[in-house]
Amino acid sequence: MIMMFCAHLSRTYQWPEPAAGGVTGGLTIWQQDRAIEVLNEHLDGDLALADLAKECALSAGRFMRRIQRSFGVSRPALLAL
Repeated sequence: MIMMFCAHLSRTYQWPEPAAGGVTGGLTIWQQDRAIEVLNEHLDGDLALADLAKECALSAGRFMRRIQRSFGVSRPALLAL
């Protein structure tokens, strides 16, 4: 009975799982898709971080933080854009 009670408590009162398919605090799905699309269009390197952020409707600073969380890209790699 004690084990059943503990199982019930853990199922009922556990912390909620993060939403599947996304990273908390990262880019939304449409922003990820748009960022990838824009990067593919500018493989020649003619793209500023501010322009990429604008395409995702974010400021450059917020875009940098969110893309780091979504893709695991380091800050120096982003600044090289």
